[in-house]
Amino acid sequence: MSTTTSPGLYQIKVGPRTTYYGQSQDLRSREYQHLWFLCKGTHKNPHLQASFNKHGEAAFSFTTLLLCEIEELDRYEQALL
Repeated sequence: MSTTTSPGLYQIKVGPRTTYYGQSQDLRSREYQHLWFLCKGTHKNPHLQASFNKHGEAAFSFTTLLLCEIEELDRYEQALL
């Protein structure tokens, strides 16, 4: 689990080809939410869910890419994407 409750941008990888980018005001909580929905099989992103179903929790990684102020989240996410 992420050790920070700070706001920032993150990357999720599941298996060799599935990558998901996002932002959160609380990175630790967001990582937990993603993993919880994936384990339940109810994640809203069908590609991420399918990859998780195929490769399992061991192939799940959550990486903090950038810590920033809440007001900067949208700007940095747009630049990343």
